[in-house]
Amino acid sequence: MAASAAPELPQDRPRFEMTASESHGAERDRLRRRFAARSEPIDAWEDHQRRCRFAAFEALWPGTWPSLEILEVGCGFGGWLLDFRARSETVSLTGVDLCEERLAVARRRLPGARLAIGCGSALPLESDRFDLIVLSTVLSSIASESLRGAIAKEVSRVGRADAWALVFDLRYPNPFNREVRSISRSEVARLFGAAPARSCSALALPPIGRRLARWPKALGWWERASMLHTHRMDLVPLNSSAAGEPTAR
Repeated sequence: MAASAAPELPQDRPRFEMTASESHGAERDRLRRRFAARSEPIDAWEDHQRRCRFAAFEALWPGTWPSLEILEVGCGFGGWLLDFRARSETVSLTGVDLCEERLAVARRRLPGARLAIGCGSALPLESDRFDLIVLSTVLSSIASESLRGAIAKEVSRVGRADAWALVFDLRYPNPFNREVRSISRSEVARLFGAAPARSCSALALPPIGRRLARWPKALGWWERASMLHTHRMDLVPLNSSAAGEPTAR
């Protein structure tokens, strides 16, 4: 069956370039250059990371999710949207990314999804639309504190009254990459105005995990060492109606 055409994104929201401050514009350009230079990761370690993080999501989210409206900010080559689509052909998916080159790959891999160029601080999307908004290693990549705050504000704007943010990011600073920083639970709470309702850790020391990817049993054993996990997943209520626990749909 031929895939249906992706619906048009609304054009009533101004683009990032028209609304952001000059300092945010410089940070946006830095991020675009950084991520445009990356190639699409396809290897055993990437597959392992995706399985681990989705298993963590399913442990945090009760009930079913295919009926949700899901947005990923910084979807890259497809990101989390690929994982949701692999498990449900009917789930409604939307993604926004800074890099057109990455989105071109995502469009081929996600027919029917709504995908648009844009920045998280001025999402080209309508308000009160989404049930779940995913930010995966987005906040740790941004040097500007004010830009991180602007993105959190926009995520809350496009979320419904009972919406949730899924924040997957670094627990600790990366000594090999000074362009990223750790994101604590307290910072997540400050950005979104609410403490995470549920949290868990994942991915034990990726540099070593990548070397073990050829030996699945050894990698599985390594991943069980939770004290070595470098990433944390937080499920955060975006608006007052979402306080408490996520509801199954």
